[in-house]
Amino acid sequence: MNIKMLSLLLTLLLPPLWGAAQSLEKVLEAGDEAYQNRDYFTAFKCYEVVLEYDDEKYSRPQRLLAFQYGLSAQRFNYFSKADSVFANLMVSSEDNNRIDSIYARTVFYRAQLLLSKGERKADYQLAKELFEKVETELSSIVSADPVLQNRYRVAAAAGIEKVEYSIERNGWLERDTLHRLTSDRINSGYSDLAPVLEGDTLYFSSLRFDSNPLRRKRQSTTYAKNLRAVFAPLDTGGTDTLLTILPTTEPFNKEDQFTLHRAISPSGKWMVFSVCESVEDSILCKLYKRQSQGPGIWGDPQLMDINQGGGFTTTQPAFGYDCATDAVVLYFVSDRTGTLGGLDIWQAGFDESSGVAGTITNLGEPVNSQWNESTPFYHQLSSTLYFSSDAPPGYGLYDLFKSLKTEEGWSQPDNLGAPYNSGFNDMYFFASGEGSTVYLSSDRPRSRRFDEAIDACCQDIFTGQRKLDRELYVEVIQCDQKPRGYKETQLKVIDISDCRQLDTLLNTATMDDIAETLAVRQYRQYRVIASNPSIGAMMDTVIDLRLAHFDTAQTASVIINLLPDYVELAVSTGFFLDGELIEIGDVTVEDQSGNLLSTVEGQSGLYRLAFDRAYNIGISVDSAERTIPGVLPGVVTLYPDTLEGIYFPKTQCQKVCYQEIDIPLPADQRREVRVYFHNDKPDRAGRVEGGFRGYTSVTDQSFDDAIDEYLALATTYFENNPDRDTVQSRIRLFFERDIEEGRDALIELSKTLIVAAAELEADQHIQVEIQGLCSARGNKIYNDSLALRRIQCIQEYMEKQEFNGVILGDLMGPQGSDAKVRILPQPLGESKASGNVPGGDEDGKYNIAAATDRRVELKVVLPEQNAPKLSLFDLDEDCTQTNNETRKNPEQ
Repeated sequence: MNIKMLSLLLTLLLPPLWGAAQSLEKVLEAGDEAYQNRDYFTAFKCYEVVLEYDDEKYSRPQRLLAFQYGLSAQRFNYFSKADSVFANLMVSSEDNNRIDSIYARTVFYRAQLLLSKGERKADYQLAKELFEKVETELSSIVSADPVLQNRYRVAAAAGIEKVEYSIERNGWLERDTLHRLTSDRINSGYSDLAPVLEGDTLYFSSLRFDSNPLRRKRQSTTYAKNLRAVFAPLDTGGTDTLLTILPTTEPFNKEDQFTLHRAISPSGKWMVFSVCESVEDSILCKLYKRQSQGPGIWGDPQLMDINQGGGFTTTQPAFGYDCATDAVVLYFVSDRTGTLGGLDIWQAGFDESSGVAGTITNLGEPVNSQWNESTPFYHQLSSTLYFSSDAPPGYGLYDLFKSLKTEEGWSQPDNLGAPYNSGFNDMYFFASGEGSTVYLSSDRPRSRRFDEAIDACCQDIFTGQRKLDRELYVEVIQCDQKPRGYKETQLKVIDISDCRQLDTLLNTATMDDIAETLAVRQYRQYRVIASNPSIGAMMDTVIDLRLAHFDTAQTASVIINLLPDYVELAVSTGFFLDGELIEIGDVTVEDQSGNLLSTVEGQSGLYRLAFDRAYNIGISVDSAERTIPGVLPGVVTLYPDTLEGIYFPKTQCQKVCYQEIDIPLPADQRREVRVYFHNDKPDRAGRVEGGFRGYTSVTDQSFDDAIDEYLALATTYFENNPDRDTVQSRIRLFFERDIEEGRDALIELSKTLIVAAAELEADQHIQVEIQGLCSARGNKIYNDSLALRRIQCIQEYMEKQEFNGVILGDLMGPQGSDAKVRILPQPLGESKASGNVPGGDEDGKYNIAAATDRRVELKVVLPEQNAPKLSLFDLDEDCTQTNNETRKNPEQ
């Protein structure tokens, strides 16, 4: 089966077949034969000679010959001449209304020329118009063959796509910045291609003339050979100095065959290369292998079983290593049965121990297409297949593409763009191991000409440098508040580009956040692993610098929130006193569905709450009223409560992993003060010497005077009570403790009332119940009057108390008033306390039992003040929702 040649690279030219005496017909025959053998230069020269004569001198129509002349010029890249020929032919055809097959093909090929040159935007616009004309109007007259008509239609549509691609990128000319190797020992006047750099040695193939000077101004008719060039640096810093260039001898090359496309297996044990022969009007290739016999020594060539006969070609080998299957892969190009269209790229497993290729498969889509795909090169470090194709999108003829190999398969191919691609044939991409140095073959206009008088031919080797230095920024965010048992987070950054040899760039462990900037390289892959088993958190990701994004992007960033998916909450509750929690009460946590949460590992009060879910925290006590010995006098009345709708929205609280919270119980403090008076004290107001005292209920005696008089009677009490240890001890305790402490407690209570009143909410007040009590010696009327005098004495004393510049009397008022401290007098009369006191006759004036009955009791209810607000914790941003209560908590 004949194959379509990819470019002039494989052109085999015949020597001239005419002499001075030959007729024009013989020249035409020679031109036709040369054209069939892809010797387009010879065909061009033959047709050029004939066209100098009038068309009556030869049998062929001049329009057809002119078309063949232009097509021959185009085929060996004499684009300026071809464009001129086709332009004239189009004009003459239109002027003479010759809209036929020749015209249709002329329009198509002129559009291709304009696309390839890409000199001006107007050229692209005209090319698009011509392609559109072929697609919509002229494809039907190209030929009577529907298959050929469709080919032109499809090719024209592809041409339109390439024009649009080129216009969108402002063409390729201004970005044609690759360096052409200037040494004529590498880039000759003919085609030099398939470069491969190994160390300081460049291996390549060449279709060049021998040294006969008489044959130098012709296209090469010699066979291609593998060559080797060794570079050495110049003192001036140059990069193109050539020490030696050696045509490799047997068994590498033969004089009667094309020897191309050298590829070495990953272990260096095998060389695979193409050997091609001219067969009729085609060139067919097969793959051979040689086994290494030592450094620079190779065994005899062996024909590989991978080839397919029957006129199919097998060529252009390249090796790669598949990390997923741990196998060497041989890539090659063939038009064999199963191709998607023209030439396709195929693969086969390759056993390096035996050199045997395994099952052959077509790479398929998206790499292969209905167009031609060729010149594969697999860059191992970046797991990228580079290849050339005449498929759109592109700048013109063959463009270079790349496809990334992933676990899912091959990625959609990306056009390499300028400067790697031009409007001409750009092929044989090669990148050094790390990817910084690239080579390719191209016949773009800057390539060297075998005849400088003719702007045509040939493939040259171009090179360029790519800056690979990149940065990898890694940030690991950890918990600010660490949950119990929290341990260090470990961070590893590993270069996994070569699956056979991993390289650890960073390995660190810390309790703190991490922010590291690492020097990395493009075309590599870096695995970033951050883990903290203590909270069950792990992130394992790969930063892939092979992606096209990093052709321009200089920094790759990965930010890892290494945080648990819960908040660990340690809850305690109780009564707050002076800013400290007196732990009382039990806690339960339930979700909004009423499901109770279990504590963490049985630890009391420790729960794990999920983000963005609401919870209720219930607080209960086993008794409503408690005394707290040694903490405060009186009784605390505690009220169970519930915090509703507590939640942690992760966006705001993501670094909050642990919280200790103290939740207060609503409470009232109950204070009691006892103050004692002597018999019939305090004095009655308005007393007249020797007059009737009556049941007067008011007094004009101060509290201090009444207490001082009382304390002066201590001896009298001892004398008037039985001389028993229990009684005498109780009297001593009464005078030394109860009377004095009563006055002190009254003073302290007055200060407490002043402070508490200042901190009350607007709707709060303090209730002070003053109960006046008497002994059983008097009758009820007498005792009630005496109780009122005692209440009056105490109230007047309290009204005069001052603290921090505030007089308590200014805050006091009766029940029902707006006063903060509201007084409720309670003249209760006879007391029953004496029954619990040892002593004699209760009716005795100095009896200790009667003395304990003569008193005033103050019962005070201090509503909850300064209680902490019912919320979980205090952050810069509100990270929780609670119930609607808004209690003050300045101390917390």
